[in-house]
Amino acid sequence: MQLLRDVAHERGPPLAVAKADELARISATEKAALRRKFEERLGSDQQATYDDLRWGKREF
Repeated sequence: MQLLRDVAHERGPPLAVAKADELARISATEKAALRRKFEERLGSDQQATYDDLRWGKREF
């Protein structure tokens, strides 16, 4: 009940949850760097993304 009251009072997630979410976010630049690092370490290129499948940019 306390959690529901907090959500209703803040009109969204409680401040602690919102702050944790903000701190956990990864920027587009950081995501690209992670992808490159995975490709480098695994010796493989990214094959496709969800958007590729969703919008028909690539076939699987």
